[in-house]
Amino acid sequence: MKAGEHANLVTHGPYSVVRHPAYTGQWLVLTGITCYHLSPGSWLHENVNLIVYSPLILFWIGSLLRHMVFLTIRIEDEDELLRKEFGEKWEKWRKVVRYKLVPGVY
Repeated sequence: MKAGEHANLVTHGPYSVVRHPAYTGQWLVLTGITCYHLSPGSWLHENVNLIVYSPLILFWIGSLLRHMVFLTIRIEDEDELLRKEFGEKWEKWRKVVRYKLVPGVY
């Protein structure tokens, strides 16, 4: 973008469902990876002594949860930035697209 140009507020496609669809995708990927690795049939579940490696597994799950929490905090910062950048246009869009991350929930 050239100096003095302003970005456009995208309100169509996935942005017509949630305000931060990329973060929704990250949440889904992180949840899917966790479920995959901890489910019966996965290498971790079938080949690793879960008692021995439980601290490592807890650390891994904690890291994923921490990432998800920080992602949620970042959403608040981005909403504020968008509000400042687009003003009334963003306020109108925010009222139409009420959910930030998960339709019907948040």
